[in-house]
Amino acid sequence: MARDIFDDEHVAFRSAVGTFLDKEVVPFHDQWEKDGVVDREVWRKAGGQGLLGLQLPEEYGGGGTDDFRYNVVIGEEMTARGVYGAAFPLCNDMIVPCLVASANARDSRRTWPHAQTALAFAACSRDRPESEIGKNKSGSASPARGQQPPVTRNCKGIFQE
Repeated sequence: MARDIFDDEHVAFRSAVGTFLDKEVVPFHDQWEKDGVVDREVWRKAGGQGLLGLQLPEEYGGGGTDDFRYNVVIGEEMTARGVYGAAFPLCNDMIVPCLVASANARDSRRTWPHAQTALAFAACSRDRPESEIGKNKSGSASPARGQQPPVTRNCKGIFQE
């Protein structure tokens, strides 16, 4: 099935992503899976190639785009190669958008330049008042009371250089 959602920039980006994955991820993926850890250097390289922090403003070293098709390209190329340990989509699809939506100006200046090049590693904290655990969005009891993960209410960047 032919798709017409990508333009020439996405096609060029796809080629660059594929080249990067073939050189920097595919040859090492099995070892990373065996070791249970992905080499940090691949994150630095991915950031240097513009594969991380796509939604971060350009002034902070990010891609400066909210065009999610770039995220789709990365996910498709990783899936086509069967590599998943280097969780670039997790970073781009969940963590960075959360940081963009919740960071104040001081935190943005302090952390975003490092996040794009993966010199800092980010994580979302998930919290919820104890009184709401086990309830769904309408406030009624959930069938899986006490067994579901808490819903994200706050997302804060945790950075370490």
